[in-house]
Amino acid sequence: MSENCLTHEQMEGLIVNRQLGSVMDHIEKCTRCQHLLEACMEEQSDMHQALYPDKLDDSFTDLIMAAIEADKNQYDGNIGEKEPSLEHMATPVPTRKKRSRKKWIAAVIFLFLVISNVFAQPTVANWMRSMLGMTADIGLTQAEKLGIHRFVNVAVRDKGITLEVKELAVDTSRLVIVLRVLGPYGIDLNNLFRTDTIDVLDSNGKSIVDPNATTSIENRKDKWWWDEYLVIDMGLKETLAGDHITIRGNVDHFDFKRWDWRVNGNWSFEIGMDMRSAREQMKMIPLEGEYVAPDGTRIKPTRIIHHASAFQIEFRTQLPPNAAPPIEGLSENYYHEIGFYLQEQSGRKIASSGYYRDKSSSEPAAFPLRTSCDVEESKKVVTCTYTFGQLTELPEQAELVIDNYHYPIYTNDSISLEVKDLQSNPAVFKTRGDEIRIGGVNGIRDSFVSKAEGIKPSLWLKASGRYSNETSGDQWTARDEHGHEFTVYLLGSYGESEDAYRKYSGEMVIGGLNHIPKKLTITRTATDMRYQNIKWSMKLPNLSRNL
Repeated sequence: MSENCLTHEQMEGLIVNRQLGSVMDHIEKCTRCQHLLEACMEEQSDMHQALYPDKLDDSFTDLIMAAIEADKNQYDGNIGEKEPSLEHMATPVPTRKKRSRKKWIAAVIFLFLVISNVFAQPTVANWMRSMLGMTADIGLTQAEKLGIHRFVNVAVRDKGITLEVKELAVDTSRLVIVLRVLGPYGIDLNNLFRTDTIDVLDSNGKSIVDPNATTSIENRKDKWWWDEYLVIDMGLKETLAGDHITIRGNVDHFDFKRWDWRVNGNWSFEIGMDMRSAREQMKMIPLEGEYVAPDGTRIKPTRIIHHASAFQIEFRTQLPPNAAPPIEGLSENYYHEIGFYLQEQSGRKIASSGYYRDKSSSEPAAFPLRTSCDVEESKKVVTCTYTFGQLTELPEQAELVIDNYHYPIYTNDSISLEVKDLQSNPAVFKTRGDEIRIGGVNGIRDSFVSKAEGIKPSLWLKASGRYSNETSGDQWTARDEHGHEFTVYLLGSYGESEDAYRKYSGEMVIGGLNHIPKKLTITRTATDMRYQNIKWSMKLPNLSRNL
C-alpha cells in the first residue's frame, strides 16, 4: 500500500462527489485501489437494491456485476478473444481478451452516474457516512436511533452556485444542519454562507430560532470527509406549537465584502419535519433550591429540560438594586455568567459551565454546547439556559455546585492626574481588587466612540496592571480641566497569572478627545464584580437516561 492509496471513506467520497478524475492516474496503476473501487460500486448497487427494489431495474445490477466479474476473470488469467460491448455485458462471455483498465473504470463510473442521475435518493455514503455520526456529541451520534435524523439531499442551483443541504437532525432544543456551497468547477464557497439566512417556523408560522445560540460544530473524527461541509448547530427557543416545523432557507445572495463581490440569485429552500418523536422525548424537571448572597443577589436553578439530543439547565438570577445595565454592544450572554459544575457522588465533575475553570482537575468536564441569556433590565432579572450536548453519561444522582459568578454594579471610583507627568510618573488606579497603571501618551488616533458618535480622533494612553474582577461590563468616563466629559474604554490583552489575578497590558482610549489636556479625572462608573468561592450546592433529581 503506497502513501497515495485511498481509504474506503475517501473512495466513497470521491464517487459521491464525482471527483474520481482527480485520482484516476493512481487507480489505473494500483491493484489495491482498483479492487477498492469495485467494492464501493458493489456496495452502491446493493444499497440501492435493498432500499429501492421497485425502482432499480435488474439490468443495472447485471451490468455492474458483469463488469466486475469480467475484471476478476482477467486477474484469474482468463484471456479471451474479443472484448464485449457494454450492450452485451449482461450476457455471460466465456472467453475475452485482456481489457483496458481505463475502459473498465470508465464503464463502472458511467454506470454509477446513470444510476445516481435516475434516482435522486441517498447514496451509500449518505447512509453509512453521516456527518453527525462523526462527532463526540452523543445526541448526534445516535440521532437516527432517537428518531430525529433525516437525509434530505436538497440541491438548489442558480448563477453557477449550488447550495446543497445534505442532512439534518432536529429536536426540541436545536437544529443541526449539514450543508455546503459550491461555486463553478466545484470551488468551495462555504465561508460565504450566512447562518442567519436559515429560519425554523413552528406550526403557527412563528420563528423559534434563538439568535444568541448558533454555533458551528468542529469536533470531528474524520477531518478529510468533513472539510467539504458546514455543520451548523442552531438553538431553538420556547415550546413548540404543534407536531410539525418548517426549516426555511432565505438565501438570495452570496457576498464577500473583502473583495467587494456579490452575486444575487435564488437559493431558497423549505424542508418539513415531523416533531412528534422529538416532543415525546422532551421532559421538564423543576428544581428546588436557591442561593441568596449577602448583597441580596438570588440565583435559582429553575429546571432541567431533557431533549432527544441534549439537556439544558436553566437559571434565573434576581440582581440587587445597585446592578448596572449592560453596556452598548455587549452580548447578553456575557453580562451575567455563572460558574457552576455537576458532579457525581464520588466528586468527579461530569459537566461545567464555560465560566467555571478548575485548574486542579486532570479530567476536564464537558462544557455546554451553548449558552443563551435574556436580560430584563427593568426588573433586573437575568435568565440563562445552558445546553449540554457532549455528555457520554448522565449519573443516577448528581449535585449542582455554584462556584462563582459576575455582573456589573454602579461605582464611583476615580483618580485625577496631570497628563504631562504620566510618562515619568504613571498614575495608579487601585480599588476593589483591581490595579491599573496609566502611563504616558501614546498618540492621537482614530477610534470608535459609540454608535451615535462613530469614529473620531481620540487620545490613547499606555495602560497595564492586574484584575481580580471581570472587565466586559466595566464603564468608564473622563473629564478634562474644562469639565468636558468623554467615554473611556480599555483595549489590550488579558492573561492568567499565578494568583487570583489576571494580568492586563494595553491602552486606555479617551474617546473623542482630540488633544492632550492638562488634567484628567478618570472615573469607573460601573465595575464588573466577580464573586468567587461560593461553594453553594444542591442535590439534583434523578438524571439517569439510556443514551
